[in-house]
Amino acid sequence: MESTVARGLDSMVCPTAPLEQIWTKCNFVCNRVPRSNLGTRGAGRQLEARARCARLAAPDVLLFEGMRKFLLPLVAILSLAGAAFAADVTADDAKSHAGDTVTVRGTVAQVIVARTGNVFVNFGGEYPNHVFSAVLLAKRTPGLAEGGKTWLTDLKDKNVSVTGKIEMNEGKPQIVLSAREDIHAN
Repeated sequence: MESTVARGLDSMVCPTAPLEQIWTKCNFVCNRVPRSNLGTRGAGRQLEARARCARLAAPDVLLFEGMRKFLLPLVAILSLAGAAFAADVTADDAKSHAGDTVTVRGTVAQVIVARTGNVFVNFGGEYPNHVFSAVLLAKRTPGLAEGGKTWLTDLKDKNVSVTGKIEMNEGKPQIVLSAREDIHAN
């Protein structure tokens, strides 16, 4: 059941009126009847009228609230897909892109499986003369090491693409793998 204050507001305010006019009329309607004269439900009726004022005066805010439910997931998907649109660089150029998210393309020269479970996929030469590495850190991403590491050792002598953020380690650029999709043979 609508209150008389809310019904009075609808009759006074045109939704296409200028914003200043709407707020002036809303404040008049909402404040013209003191709470004490409205009885025990007066505060609720005043709040109902104020809510109607807000809906009439700021439809663009309500539109934004509705769009936010759509836009937030879209932004999340686009940020995750950003890696798919990363710039392509060669293994030799990777050092100049430290801190950037890129796709490094090149031929794998060496794959090292350490006793710790870490795997180093070296490009441009064998360790310590390599120019770039893709690294699987077993403790950081244990799921990638499940089922063996042959999927990485099989990459030796193949043209490979690695996507991720380039970090520097001991003066050499590297990408730490976080998913199997980060590295694949071309």
